[in-house]
Amino acid sequence: MEKSEKAIYLVNRFVTGDITDIESAELDRLISDGEVSTEELADFQRIWNATRQIDLTFSDSGKAYMKTVARKRGLKPNHRIVINNIFKIAAIIVFGIFIGIAVNRLFLTEKDKFVEIVTKKGDKIHISLTENNDVWLNSKSSIRYPANFTGTNRYVEIRGEAFFRLESKDYHPVIIRCNGTKIIGNTAEFNARTDTSTHITEITVKSGWITLSDPMWNNEQIVLEEGFRGTIDEKLPLLIEQNRNPNYQAWKTGRLIFENVPLLSVAETLSDIYDVNIAINGEVKYCFITSTYDNKDIDVILDDIKEQFQTSISRESDQIIIKGNSCKM
Repeated sequence: MEKSEKAIYLVNRFVTGDITDIESAELDRLISDGEVSTEELADFQRIWNATRQIDLTFSDSGKAYMKTVARKRGLKPNHRIVINNIFKIAAIIVFGIFIGIAVNRLFLTEKDKFVEIVTKKGDKIHISLTENNDVWLNSKSSIRYPANFTGTNRYVEIRGEAFFRLESKDYHPVIIRCNGTKIIGNTAEFNARTDTSTHITEITVKSGWITLSDPMWNNEQIVLEEGFRGTIDEKLPLLIEQNRNPNYQAWKTGRLIFENVPLLSVAETLSDIYDVNIAINGEVKYCFITSTYDNKDIDVILDDIKEQFQTSISRESDQIIIKGNSCKM
């Protein structure tokens, strides 16, 4: 089977380790369609890994020879290629093209177009994908998905935080990529939060169940059920625990619940939900509070804390400072 320019490009990117999440999703689609096989990928990856430490410098005649071999292996005359002066000896044939020969054009059809949405600080947005598959995107986050959101598998890539409600009637799972982790869901509600700076991903399931996979645990699929939270970290590949945070989706619902919680933890939650920087000075940080707030402005919550604990609240630059030394109300 002759490989398309897209397949050639994506396999080259895969074996050299330069593939992005979106490109990886597209490669998975080609695998599902049968254009690329996992056995071929494994073979090419093995060859690359075995020989990547060795460099060869090619002469002009060597480059001409490589072009001839590539052409014989299936590269059409109208394919535009760029050949570098130095190639890895791991430039073994990949679908008729050497690694190191880069196709500099990637032709996309209508179904390959992507929609990308980025939210600014303080903004939140609701997106309807299809078949009752909905996404709520938090502040300073982004989502990327195919404009033609159909087929057996639907790929989505997120950065930041998003809440998903998936209700596919048939088995058409949505595959969400974040920080290299795959979240596969068919009928479920869950919150996904990824931090590109710390490379920590947190997934909390509200209802139903989802499947997780990550290269750190050899892409084995692990089920995460309703009421549980999965944390993926480079130091601790996967931690699954019962979710005890009632405010994990407060950014979406506007409802905050604090039951006998120290003000230090309250400040951290408010900083996260309202995207502000709150600091607490003094012993008041260890005082406990029990309160519920429904869609309240942060100033209302701060005034309530001030009244309950007789604290002082000031603003310096972009920081809110709470000061107090007594837990007496």
